[in-house]
Amino acid sequence: MASFYAELHLEGVAIPMLQCSYSFQQTTDARGRVAARVRQGPLQLLLDVPDDGAELLLSWAATPFKPLAGQVIFYDDSQARLPRETISFAAGQCVHYEEAFRASDAENGAYTCQLTITAPEFELLAGGPAAPALAAIGGAKLPSLAAVPSLALAAAAAVASPAAAAKAFVAEYTLTEFAKTIKGAKHMQPPEVIEQIYGLFNAASAASAPGKPSVPHWKAVEDLVRSSYYVDPDDGKTKPLNDHWPPANGGYQRQNVQLKKGDVFDRYQGDVFDKKVDPVKGRVDLEPGDEFDVTFAGTFLSPIGQEGTPKVVQSFESRALDRAEDKYAFGYTVEILQDVPLDLVQGELAEVIPWYGQPGGGTQMRLTFPTTDPAGNNWKYEEWRQMQANNFAKITLNSSPSGDYKVLPNNRAKKLT
Repeated sequence: MASFYAELHLEGVAIPMLQCSYSFQQTTDARGRVAARVRQGPLQLLLDVPDDGAELLLSWAATPFKPLAGQVIFYDDSQARLPRETISFAAGQCVHYEEAFRASDAENGAYTCQLTITAPEFELLAGGPAAPALAAIGGAKLPSLAAVPSLALAAAAAVASPAAAAKAFVAEYTLTEFAKTIKGAKHMQPPEVIEQIYGLFNAASAASAPGKPSVPHWKAVEDLVRSSYYVDPDDGKTKPLNDHWPPANGGYQRQNVQLKKGDVFDRYQGDVFDKKVDPVKGRVDLEPGDEFDVTFAGTFLSPIGQEGTPKVVQSFESRALDRAEDKYAFGYTVEILQDVPLDLVQGELAEVIPWYGQPGGGTQMRLTFPTTDPAGNNWKYEEWRQMQANNFAKITLNSSPSGDYKVLPNNRAKKLT
Protein backbone atom coordinates (compact mmCIF):
# COMPACT_ATOMS: atom_id res chain seq x y z
CA MET A 1 0.00 0.00 0.00
CA ALA A 2 1.34 3.41 -0.97
CA SER A 3 2.42 5.92 1.68
CA PHE A 4 1.38 9.53 1.14
CA TYR A 5 2.59 12.89 2.33
CA ALA A 6 1.02 16.33 1.71
CA GLU A 7 2.05 19.98 1.90
CA LEU A 8 0.35 23.36 1.69
CA HIS A 9 2.37 25.69 -0.56
CA LEU A 10 1.73 29.38 0.06
CA GLU A 11 3.83 32.45 -0.73
CA GLY A 12 6.95 30.34 -1.31
CA VAL A 13 6.53 28.43 1.98
CA ALA A 14 5.85 24.66 2.14
CA ILE A 15 3.92 23.58 5.26
CA PRO A 16 3.41 19.85 6.05
CA MET A 17 -0.21 18.78 6.52
CA LEU A 18 -1.82 16.24 8.82
CA GLN A 19 -5.24 16.07 7.18
CA CYS A 20 -7.14 17.51 4.20
CA SER A 21 -10.74 17.27 3.03
CA TYR A 22 -12.30 18.64 -0.14
CA SER A 23 -15.46 17.79 -2.06
CA PHE A 24 -17.57 18.46 -5.13
CA GLN A 25 -21.35 18.55 -4.90
CA GLN A 26 -24.21 18.61 -7.40
CA THR A 27 -27.76 19.31 -6.24
CA THR A 28 -30.38 16.89 -7.55
CA ASP A 29 -34.15 17.14 -7.79
CA ALA A 30 -36.72 14.68 -6.42
CA ARG A 31 -36.05 12.33 -9.35
CA GLY A 32 -32.33 12.30 -8.78
CA ARG A 33 -31.54 14.47 -11.81
CA VAL A 34 -28.88 17.15 -11.64
CA ALA A 35 -30.58 20.47 -10.85
CA ALA A 36 -27.64 22.86 -10.49
CA ARG A 37 -24.03 23.38 -11.48
CA VAL A 38 -21.16 21.73 -9.62
CA ARG A 39 -20.34 23.36 -6.28
CA GLN A 40 -16.76 23.24 -5.08
CA GLY A 41 -15.12 23.10 -1.69
CA PRO A 42 -14.32 24.55 0.70
CA LEU A 43 -10.85 23.17 1.38
CA GLN A 44 -10.39 22.12 5.02
CA LEU A 45 -6.89 21.50 6.37
CA LEU A 46 -5.32 20.33 9.62
CA LEU A 47 -1.65 21.26 10.16
CA ASP A 48 0.95 21.28 12.86
CA VAL A 49 1.47 24.94 13.74
CA PRO A 50 4.61 25.48 11.65
CA ASP A 51 7.88 27.09 12.70
CA ASP A 52 8.19 28.50 9.19
CA GLY A 53 4.90 30.00 8.00
CA ALA A 54 2.98 30.54 11.24
CA GLU A 55 2.97 34.33 10.85
CA LEU A 56 1.88 33.98 7.21
CA LEU A 57 -1.11 31.82 8.18
CA LEU A 58 -2.11 34.15 11.02
CA SER A 59 -1.88 37.20 8.76
CA TRP A 60 -3.90 35.47 6.04
CA ALA A 61 -6.63 34.53 8.51
CA ALA A 62 -6.72 37.85 10.38
CA THR A 63 -6.65 40.19 7.37
CA PRO A 64 -10.02 40.78 5.68
CA PHE A 65 -10.16 40.22 1.93
CA LYS A 66 -6.65 38.88 1.43
CA PRO A 67 -6.76 36.51 -1.57
CA LEU A 68 -3.62 34.40 -2.01
CA ALA A 69 -2.56 31.86 -4.61
CA GLY A 70 -1.51 28.45 -3.34
CA GLN A 71 -1.57 24.69 -3.75
CA VAL A 72 -2.10 21.55 -1.73
CA ILE A 73 0.23 18.90 -3.16
CA PHE A 74 -0.07 15.18 -2.39
CA TYR A 75 3.13 13.11 -2.74
CA ASP A 76 3.67 9.36 -3.05
CA ASP A 77 6.38 8.50 -0.50
CA SER A 78 6.80 5.05 -2.00
CA GLN A 79 7.92 6.58 -5.30
CA ALA A 80 10.64 8.99 -4.21
CA ARG A 81 8.01 11.50 -3.11
CA LEU A 82 6.62 12.11 -6.57
CA PRO A 83 3.59 14.45 -6.70
CA ARG A 84 0.41 12.45 -7.34
CA GLU A 85 -2.25 15.17 -7.22
CA THR A 86 -2.54 18.95 -6.73
CA ILE A 87 -5.43 21.13 -5.62
CA SER A 88 -4.63 24.62 -6.88
CA PHE A 89 -6.35 27.90 -6.04
CA ALA A 90 -5.58 31.33 -7.44
CA ALA A 91 -7.49 33.67 -5.13
CA GLY A 92 -7.99 31.68 -1.94
CA GLN A 93 -9.16 33.29 1.27
CA CYS A 94 -8.78 31.86 4.77
CA VAL A 95 -12.29 32.18 6.21
CA HIS A 96 -11.65 30.15 9.37
CA TYR A 97 -8.54 29.59 11.50
CA GLU A 98 -8.44 27.72 14.80
CA GLU A 99 -5.50 26.62 16.92
CA ALA A 100 -5.59 23.76 19.43
CA PHE A 101 -3.13 22.33 21.92
CA ARG A 102 -3.38 18.82 23.32
CA ALA A 103 -1.05 17.51 26.02
CA SER A 104 0.34 13.98 25.75
CA ASP A 105 2.34 11.49 27.78
CA ALA A 106 5.26 12.09 25.47
CA GLU A 107 7.77 14.86 25.97
CA ASN A 108 5.83 17.26 23.74
CA GLY A 109 2.11 17.88 23.21
CA ALA A 110 0.30 18.41 19.93
CA TYR A 111 -0.06 22.02 18.73
CA THR A 112 -2.23 22.13 15.60
CA CYS A 113 -4.24 24.57 13.52
CA GLN A 114 -7.33 24.08 11.36
CA LEU A 115 -7.89 26.19 8.23
CA THR A 116 -10.89 26.58 5.97
CA ILE A 117 -10.06 27.99 2.54
CA THR A 118 -12.56 29.21 -0.05
CA ALA A 119 -11.83 30.36 -3.59
CA PRO A 120 -13.68 31.31 -6.78
CA GLU A 121 -12.27 28.13 -8.30
CA PHE A 122 -10.31 25.09 -7.17
CA GLU A 123 -8.42 23.27 -9.91
CA LEU A 124 -7.76 19.56 -9.45
CA LEU A 125 -4.62 18.47 -11.30
CA ALA A 126 -2.99 15.08 -11.78
CA GLY A 127 0.63 15.21 -10.68
CA GLY A 128 2.33 18.43 -9.64
CA PRO A 129 1.18 22.02 -10.10
CA ALA A 130 1.18 23.80 -13.45
CA ALA A 131 4.07 26.02 -14.45
CA PRO A 132 2.62 29.34 -13.18
CA ALA A 133 2.00 27.72 -9.79
CA LEU A 134 5.55 26.34 -9.69
CA ALA A 135 6.83 29.88 -10.09
CA ALA A 136 4.75 30.94 -7.09
CA ILE A 137 6.06 28.01 -5.03
CA GLY A 138 9.60 29.13 -5.74
CA GLY A 139 8.82 32.57 -4.37
CA ALA A 140 8.82 34.19 -7.80
CA LYS A 141 6.39 36.92 -8.72
CA LEU A 142 3.16 35.93 -10.42
CA PRO A 143 3.45 35.99 -14.22
CA SER A 144 2.01 38.85 -16.20
CA LEU A 145 -1.68 38.65 -17.06
CA ALA A 146 -0.85 38.16 -20.73
CA ALA A 147 1.14 35.04 -19.88
CA VAL A 148 -1.52 33.39 -17.75
CA PRO A 149 -4.17 31.36 -19.59
CA SER A 150 -6.29 30.62 -16.51
CA LEU A 151 -8.94 33.17 -15.57
CA ALA A 152 -8.57 32.14 -11.95
CA LEU A 153 -4.81 32.77 -12.02
CA ALA A 154 -5.46 36.08 -13.76
CA ALA A 155 -7.66 37.03 -10.83
CA ALA A 156 -4.86 36.15 -8.44
CA ALA A 157 -2.37 38.21 -10.42
CA ALA A 158 -4.77 41.15 -10.26
CA VAL A 159 -5.36 41.11 -6.53
CA ALA A 160 -1.67 40.46 -5.87
CA SER A 161 -0.92 43.99 -7.12
CA PRO A 162 0.54 46.20 -4.37
CA ALA A 163 -2.11 48.79 -5.23
CA ALA A 164 -4.74 46.43 -3.86
CA ALA A 165 -3.34 46.89 -0.37
CA ALA A 166 -3.77 50.66 -0.21
CA LYS A 167 -3.53 51.43 3.49
CA ALA A 168 -5.86 54.43 3.32
CA PHE A 169 -8.67 52.46 1.71
CA VAL A 170 -11.95 52.30 3.61
CA ALA A 171 -14.62 49.91 2.36
CA GLU A 172 -17.72 51.79 1.23
CA TYR A 173 -20.06 48.87 2.00
CA THR A 174 -20.34 46.39 4.82
CA LEU A 175 -20.64 42.82 3.59
CA THR A 176 -24.37 42.86 4.40
CA GLU A 177 -24.92 46.11 2.48
CA PHE A 178 -22.90 44.81 -0.46
CA ALA A 179 -24.86 41.55 -0.64
CA LYS A 180 -28.10 43.52 -0.93
CA THR A 181 -26.88 44.96 -4.26
CA ILE A 182 -26.59 41.44 -5.74
CA LYS A 183 -29.72 39.68 -6.96
CA GLY A 184 -29.77 36.11 -5.68
CA ALA A 185 -27.01 36.66 -3.11
CA LYS A 186 -29.01 35.21 -0.23
CA HIS A 187 -29.53 31.98 -2.19
CA MET A 188 -25.93 31.62 -3.39
CA GLN A 189 -24.25 28.33 -2.52
CA PRO A 190 -21.72 28.21 -1.11
CA PRO A 191 -22.39 31.59 0.55
CA GLU A 192 -18.64 32.25 0.72
CA VAL A 193 -18.82 33.20 -2.97
CA ILE A 194 -20.43 36.52 -1.98
CA GLU A 195 -17.60 37.11 0.50
CA GLN A 196 -15.09 36.44 -2.27
CA ILE A 197 -16.81 38.89 -4.61
CA TYR A 198 -16.83 41.44 -1.79
CA GLY A 199 -13.10 41.00 -1.23
CA LEU A 200 -12.30 41.32 -4.93
CA PHE A 201 -14.58 44.38 -5.19
CA ASN A 202 -12.74 46.14 -2.37
CA ALA A 203 -9.36 45.26 -3.85
CA ALA A 204 -10.44 46.63 -7.24
CA SER A 205 -11.86 49.81 -5.74
CA ALA A 206 -8.66 50.39 -3.74
CA ALA A 207 -6.56 49.93 -6.88
CA SER A 208 -8.67 52.36 -8.95
CA ALA A 209 -8.72 56.14 -9.21
CA PRO A 210 -11.50 58.43 -10.49
CA GLY A 211 -11.71 57.92 -14.24
CA LYS A 212 -8.96 55.29 -14.10
CA PRO A 213 -10.37 51.92 -13.07
CA SER A 214 -7.89 49.08 -12.64
CA VAL A 215 -9.18 46.88 -15.44
CA PRO A 216 -7.37 43.66 -14.37
CA HIS A 217 -8.81 43.94 -10.87
CA TRP A 218 -12.35 44.52 -12.14
CA LYS A 219 -11.93 41.67 -14.62
CA ALA A 220 -11.36 39.39 -11.62
CA VAL A 221 -14.66 40.59 -10.12
CA GLU A 222 -16.50 40.11 -13.41
CA ASP A 223 -15.10 36.62 -13.99
CA LEU A 224 -16.35 35.45 -10.60
CA VAL A 225 -19.78 37.10 -10.87
CA ARG A 226 -20.42 35.89 -14.41
CA SER A 227 -19.41 32.32 -13.55
CA SER A 228 -21.77 32.18 -10.55
CA TYR A 229 -25.34 30.86 -10.49
CA TYR A 230 -27.95 30.27 -7.81
CA VAL A 231 -31.13 28.22 -7.51
CA ASP A 232 -34.23 30.40 -7.12
CA PRO A 233 -36.38 28.75 -4.43
CA ASP A 234 -39.54 30.27 -5.92
CA ASP A 235 -39.37 28.25 -9.15
CA GLY A 236 -36.42 25.89 -8.65
CA LYS A 237 -34.61 27.30 -11.69
CA THR A 238 -30.89 27.96 -11.89
CA LYS A 239 -30.27 31.64 -12.61
CA PRO A 240 -27.23 33.86 -13.19
CA LEU A 241 -26.11 35.70 -10.09
CA ASN A 242 -27.28 39.34 -10.34
CA ASP A 243 -28.30 38.57 -13.94
CA HIS A 244 -24.52 38.84 -14.46
CA TRP A 245 -24.64 42.62 -14.03
CA PRO A 246 -21.88 44.13 -11.86
CA PRO A 247 -22.43 44.34 -8.10
CA ALA A 248 -22.84 47.61 -6.20
CA ASN A 249 -25.20 48.92 -8.91
CA GLY A 250 -22.30 49.05 -11.35
CA GLY A 251 -20.33 51.75 -9.53
CA TYR A 252 -17.57 52.26 -7.00
CA GLN A 253 -16.30 55.15 -4.86
CA ARG A 254 -19.89 56.37 -4.60
CA GLN A 255 -21.16 59.54 -2.98
CA ASN A 256 -24.69 60.71 -2.23
CA VAL A 257 -25.64 63.96 -3.96
CA GLN A 258 -28.64 66.20 -4.50
CA LEU A 259 -30.01 66.92 -7.96
CA LYS A 260 -29.40 70.64 -8.39
CA LYS A 261 -30.86 73.20 -10.77
CA GLY A 262 -28.87 73.27 -14.01
CA ASP A 263 -27.56 69.70 -13.83
CA VAL A 264 -27.68 68.04 -17.26
CA PHE A 265 -27.53 64.31 -17.99
CA ASP A 266 -27.99 62.03 -20.95
CA ARG A 267 -29.23 58.48 -21.17
CA TYR A 268 -29.64 55.51 -23.50
CA GLN A 269 -32.95 53.66 -23.20
CA GLY A 270 -33.22 50.17 -24.62
CA ASP A 271 -36.80 49.25 -23.79
CA VAL A 272 -39.93 50.66 -25.40
CA PHE A 273 -42.94 50.50 -23.10
CA ASP A 274 -45.40 52.23 -25.39
CA LYS A 275 -48.46 50.52 -26.85
CA LYS A 276 -51.39 51.81 -28.87
CA VAL A 277 -55.06 51.68 -27.96
CA ASP A 278 -57.08 48.90 -29.58
CA PRO A 279 -60.90 48.88 -29.24
CA VAL A 280 -60.99 45.08 -28.87
CA LYS A 281 -57.77 44.08 -27.10
CA GLY A 282 -57.27 47.26 -25.12
CA ARG A 283 -53.58 47.94 -25.84
CA VAL A 284 -51.40 46.27 -28.47
CA ASP A 285 -47.84 46.55 -29.78
CA LEU A 286 -46.88 49.38 -32.11
CA GLU A 287 -46.62 48.74 -35.84
CA PRO A 288 -44.46 50.46 -38.48
CA GLY A 289 -45.86 53.90 -39.20
CA ASP A 290 -47.38 54.40 -35.74
CA GLU A 291 -46.61 57.70 -34.01
CA PHE A 292 -46.61 57.91 -30.23
CA ASP A 293 -45.50 59.83 -27.12
CA VAL A 294 -42.31 58.23 -25.83
CA THR A 295 -42.46 56.85 -22.28
CA PHE A 296 -39.18 57.55 -20.50
CA ALA A 297 -37.96 55.09 -17.87
CA GLY A 298 -34.84 54.07 -15.99
CA THR A 299 -32.77 55.23 -13.04
CA PHE A 300 -29.21 55.49 -14.42
CA LEU A 301 -27.95 58.67 -16.10
CA SER A 302 -24.60 60.04 -17.30
CA PRO A 303 -23.64 63.58 -16.16
CA ILE A 304 -22.61 65.82 -19.05
CA GLY A 305 -22.32 69.24 -17.38
CA GLN A 306 -24.33 72.29 -16.36
CA GLU A 307 -26.94 74.22 -18.31
CA GLY A 308 -25.35 77.25 -19.99
CA THR A 309 -21.90 75.67 -20.24
CA PRO A 310 -20.36 73.48 -22.97
CA LYS A 311 -21.45 69.87 -22.51
CA VAL A 312 -18.91 67.07 -22.16
CA VAL A 313 -20.60 63.90 -23.39
CA GLN A 314 -19.11 60.70 -22.00
CA SER A 315 -18.09 58.06 -24.52
CA PHE A 316 -20.41 55.11 -24.97
CA GLU A 317 -17.65 52.70 -23.94
CA SER A 318 -17.05 54.51 -20.63
CA ARG A 319 -20.61 53.65 -19.56
CA ALA A 320 -19.98 49.86 -19.71
CA LEU A 321 -23.51 49.02 -20.86
CA ASP A 322 -24.75 45.53 -21.72
CA ARG A 323 -25.28 45.93 -25.46
CA ALA A 324 -23.96 47.77 -28.51
CA GLU A 325 -24.93 51.41 -28.99
CA ASP A 326 -27.05 50.62 -32.05
CA LYS A 327 -29.22 48.29 -29.95
CA TYR A 328 -30.72 51.18 -27.98
CA ALA A 329 -34.09 52.54 -29.05
CA PHE A 330 -33.70 56.09 -27.74
CA GLY A 331 -31.13 58.63 -26.64
CA TYR A 332 -32.19 61.72 -24.69
CA THR A 333 -31.05 64.46 -22.32
CA VAL A 334 -32.43 65.40 -18.91
CA GLU A 335 -32.10 68.93 -17.51
CA ILE A 336 -32.88 69.57 -13.84
CA LEU A 337 -35.02 72.72 -13.59
CA GLN A 338 -34.95 73.20 -9.81
CA ASP A 339 -33.27 71.68 -6.78
CA VAL A 340 -34.92 68.35 -6.02
CA PRO A 341 -35.52 67.71 -2.28
CA LEU A 342 -33.47 64.82 -0.92
CA ASP A 343 -36.51 63.40 0.83
CA LEU A 344 -38.11 63.00 -2.59
CA VAL A 345 -35.34 61.84 -4.95
CA GLN A 346 -31.85 60.77 -3.92
CA GLY A 347 -28.83 60.71 -6.21
CA GLU A 348 -25.79 58.43 -6.01
CA LEU A 349 -22.77 59.48 -8.06
CA ALA A 350 -20.19 56.75 -8.74
CA GLU A 351 -17.34 55.68 -10.98
CA VAL A 352 -18.38 53.17 -13.65
CA ILE A 353 -17.06 49.61 -13.24
CA PRO A 354 -15.55 48.08 -16.43
CA TRP A 355 -17.85 45.26 -17.59
CA TYR A 356 -19.13 43.48 -20.69
CA GLY A 357 -15.81 44.04 -22.45
CA GLN A 358 -16.14 47.81 -22.06
CA PRO A 359 -13.42 49.85 -20.29
CA GLY A 360 -15.78 51.83 -18.05
CA GLY A 361 -14.16 54.78 -16.33
CA GLY A 362 -17.12 57.10 -16.81
CA THR A 363 -19.32 58.63 -14.13
CA GLN A 364 -22.87 57.50 -13.49
CA MET A 365 -25.78 58.94 -11.56
CA ARG A 366 -28.19 56.45 -10.01
CA LEU A 367 -31.50 57.84 -8.80
CA THR A 368 -33.73 56.44 -6.09
CA PHE A 369 -37.32 57.48 -6.69
CA PRO A 370 -40.21 57.30 -4.20
CA THR A 371 -43.23 55.07 -4.60
CA THR A 372 -45.44 58.09 -3.92
CA ASP A 373 -44.61 61.75 -3.36
CA PRO A 374 -45.54 63.68 -0.18
CA ALA A 375 -48.87 64.62 -1.77
CA GLY A 376 -49.72 60.94 -2.26
CA ASN A 377 -49.29 60.94 -6.04
CA ASN A 378 -48.15 57.62 -7.50
CA TRP A 379 -44.58 57.64 -8.82
CA LYS A 380 -43.89 53.95 -9.36
CA TYR A 381 -43.39 53.31 -13.10
CA GLU A 382 -44.23 56.98 -13.71
CA GLU A 383 -41.08 58.55 -12.28
CA TRP A 384 -40.07 60.67 -15.26
CA ARG A 385 -43.63 61.73 -16.04
CA GLN A 386 -43.93 62.94 -12.45
CA MET A 387 -40.53 64.67 -12.61
CA GLN A 388 -41.76 66.63 -15.61
CA ALA A 389 -45.26 67.24 -14.23
CA ASN A 390 -43.76 68.68 -11.03
CA ASN A 391 -41.39 70.90 -13.03
CA PHE A 392 -38.29 69.18 -11.68
CA ALA A 393 -36.95 68.05 -15.04
CA LYS A 394 -37.09 68.72 -18.76
CA ILE A 395 -36.50 65.74 -21.06
CA THR A 396 -35.52 66.12 -24.71
CA LEU A 397 -35.62 63.14 -27.07
CA ASN A 398 -32.59 63.43 -29.36
CA SER A 399 -32.08 60.23 -31.33
CA SER A 400 -32.86 56.61 -32.03
CA PRO A 401 -29.43 54.90 -32.09
CA SER A 402 -31.03 51.67 -33.36
CA GLY A 403 -32.62 53.49 -36.30
CA ASP A 404 -35.94 51.82 -35.53
CA TYR A 405 -37.69 55.12 -34.81
CA LYS A 406 -37.90 58.61 -36.24
CA VAL A 407 -37.66 61.39 -33.67
CA LEU A 408 -40.57 63.84 -33.88
CA PRO A 409 -41.13 67.16 -32.05
CA ASN A 410 -42.44 67.22 -28.46
CA ASN A 411 -40.85 63.91 -27.45
CA ARG A 412 -42.83 61.90 -29.95
CA ALA A 413 -41.52 59.18 -32.23
CA LYS A 414 -42.57 57.22 -35.29
CA LYS A 415 -41.93 53.49 -35.52
CA LEU A 416 -40.04 52.71 -38.74
CA THR A 417 -39.43 48.96 -38.57
